[in-house]
Amino acid sequence: MLKSINKAEWGIAMTQDEIAEKLRKHRKWLNGEDGGERAYFHGADLREKNFQLCNLQQADLREVNLQGTDFRGAILRNVNLYGANLSNTNLQSADLWLSNLRYSNLMCSNLEYTNLRSTCLQFANLRNANLRGANLEEADMKGATLQGVCLFNIKTFQTLWPAYEICPEEGDFIAWGKGSDNCLIKLLIPESAERTSTIVSRKCRASEAKVLNIWDKDGNEIQKCYGSWDKTFEYTVGKMVYPDSYDPDPKLDYTNGIHFFITRKEAMNDW
Repeated sequence: MLKSINKAEWGIAMTQDEIAEKLRKHRKWLNGEDGGERAYFHGADLREKNFQLCNLQQADLREVNLQGTDFRGAILRNVNLYGANLSNTNLQSADLWLSNLRYSNLMCSNLEYTNLRSTCLQFANLRNANLRGANLEEADMKGATLQGVCLFNIKTFQTLWPAYEICPEEGDFIAWGKGSDNCLIKLLIPESAERTSTIVSRKCRASEAKVLNIWDKDGNEIQKCYGSWDKTFEYTVGKMVYPDSYDPDPKLDYTNGIHFFITRKEAMNDW
């Protein structure tokens, strides 16, 4: 679960001049000069402020509200951003090497061409974020929320990939889907089906499936239901279902195919 701070708990909002003074002292601290002081913003409200091209290396930004902030080209190496709100933030081309983003909220943020090498993104919310061209080498993304993420031309995703290779590579197997009106669908994925484990969620997809059982939201067995997204797509007990087309790209979630989960619990939790 994403850790968050109640809005009333955010610190007093800082002015751009106050921020500039902290950055001046932080720069001295980094250079080992007299009068230097490490930038400490823990819990502050810094919404929509400008940190473009700033050097915040090793700063403390834990649980800070940074919604809508401009960090383009900023140096954020080894920064503590635990639990920070970075939603709708522009981090394009920023350097976040070795930073702690555990439990941070990066929903709808722009991380295009950002250096996220060796960052901790455990349980971070990256829903609908733009990671186009980002460097994710050795990043720890265990438990991160990645639905709708743009992963085009990322440098590497090897550290996350093994955790999402959840589809059996061969043979028949049982899977579970969600239909319209919260219907639960038990599917047989045949050996002949192409199948894809996505790297942006626990949801998988296949090129074909056989409908074994359907239950309505009250647990009653029914014979037919429709798709949760495409209300014209029909599931009928005992029949095969085929998508109009099948997309094997593991970097995409909401794309063509018969979508399913490996376990019944996951399909029910998707409601």
